[in-house]
Amino acid sequence: MPWKDLDIDVAIESTGFFESYEAASAHLKAGAKRVVISAPAKGKPTSEIEGLPAQSGRTVLMGINEEELKECEVSSNGS
Repeated sequence: MPWKDLDIDVAIESTGFFESYEAASAHLKAGAKRVVISAPAKGKPTSEIEGLPAQSGRTVLMGINEEELKECEVSSNGS
């Protein structure tokens, strides 16, 4: 995933291989500035994962907490 070399700012994670905030952070390490997981994220929230900023991952529900998109690097969609 050479996102930095390809000048990619946002990675849309819909493969199913990176369904947790921790796994999806691989896109950030590869150079993406933000990651959108197209399904509800699995596993621990980023506040419980060592090495990831507490604010970096959020489950966002439009109409409920979409303002949190401004601060998070990895977001997932709730249903």
